[in-house]
Amino acid sequence: MEFTADRVDDTTVFVIAAGQITSGDAERLMGVFLPLPRDGTSFLVLNSIGGSVVASEALAAAIHRLGVPVIVPATGVCASACFILFAASPNKYYIPGARIGVHSATEGGHETLDSMGVTTAMARSAAEMGVPDAIVGRMVRTPPGSVAWLSEAELLAMGAVRIDITTPPPAPSVPPDTPLTRPVPDNTTTPSGPIALSHGPVGSPAPAPLHIIGGGSNGGCIVGAVGLPPQGDGYQTIHGSLSYFWGAPVTIQNIVTLGQEAHANGLPPLLIGDISRPSGGTMPGGRVAHQVGLDVDVALDMHMRGYLSEEQRESIQIASLVRSDARDIEPSMWGEAVARLLWLAATLPGVDRLLVNPAIKQQLCRTVTGDRSWLRFVRPWYGYAAHMNVSFKCPPGQTDCVAKAPPPPGDGCDATLQWWFDQLDAPKPPPGPPKARSRLPEACYSLLGPASP
Repeated sequence: MEFTADRVDDTTVFVIAAGQITSGDAERLMGVFLPLPRDGTSFLVLNSIGGSVVASEALAAAIHRLGVPVIVPATGVCASACFILFAASPNKYYIPGARIGVHSATEGGHETLDSMGVTTAMARSAAEMGVPDAIVGRMVRTPPGSVAWLSEAELLAMGAVRIDITTPPPAPSVPPDTPLTRPVPDNTTTPSGPIALSHGPVGSPAPAPLHIIGGGSNGGCIVGAVGLPPQGDGYQTIHGSLSYFWGAPVTIQNIVTLGQEAHANGLPPLLIGDISRPSGGTMPGGRVAHQVGLDVDVALDMHMRGYLSEEQRESIQIASLVRSDARDIEPSMWGEAVARLLWLAATLPGVDRLLVNPAIKQQLCRTVTGDRSWLRFVRPWYGYAAHMNVSFKCPPGQTDCVAKAPPPPGDGCDATLQWWFDQLDAPKPPPGPPKARSRLPEACYSLLGPASP
């Protein structure tokens, strides 16, 4: 874990513990906490989805011995081995929105005889710390590929106290051996059902009902678009003065779902870019995509961050994940958190495809093990070094919506991927005459006006 001390005022210190739990963390914690006051004004802020069980036991012993108060923040996650740290403290706090969960142990992403023994040891330790039998039972019964998120009643039953602190610490990185899986939601704390869609801050949408006209290479327009709120659970919009956040209801619902699942998986709040204009049509720069409310740009930088201020969201610059020679990823920008985000997006309901830089696709082909079927929907394309484009299928009943041809069978890790890298060495063709801009479907001109391209 990374331990970062943040002095809030003259008397209060938050030590943020974020990331994977590893060997030596107990000693690092002691080195940070021993010089601090031991009068209840120094707190350990937990934000981790686990790591080494052996290291967590040593870290839990240090927390208990020092009497360190622990907090899980509103944007934080404390799951798997991190739960042992939370349970070990004599003074446990959580802020509404925190995600605290349990599951059985894993060995290389699978349940084995050895990992079942570790689960038994974890359950015994939790019981000795006063964790109620019901929670210990959920830990033992929940398989390694899932997470049982604790309800507020369960947290209170184990002696945790609800408090309010508004400043979120950074989100953790994802341990390399964490399996790709969606958490098991706790119905008492996880929103369910469709979100309450609201109109966004810019312009006025065309009146409902939903009618998507066109799409594909000729562009199009949309009637009945809805706006994405600027911030929600696990996401925030960026570059509001330059971007548009209107889309088909299925698009907006999936963005909200992706944010919630990213939060539940320990990822930082997602940075959401362009969706579409209120009535669709050509976007700034003449882009063909984003014209019918079925596309969204999502940044791929998964470095730790919390929710940003409006000014920060406007000015943030998204770093590229790809080397300057375009032949490979930038190692410092890649991690399991990026792969996890891509998997979450590619397996959303109704996804048509994800567009990413060929170097990002190449990295997935190298590293993804187990089920690789979702790689079919991750397609290489020009650019997309800092963000992905998530594109959704035409919703049912939208007969004027032009569907794209489905991605070809297979994982796409073949000669078709190598072609993109071969083009880097191919001679550049001489520039040709400028291409005429395609006309929108005729029905769009009455909606967008005759001045539309």
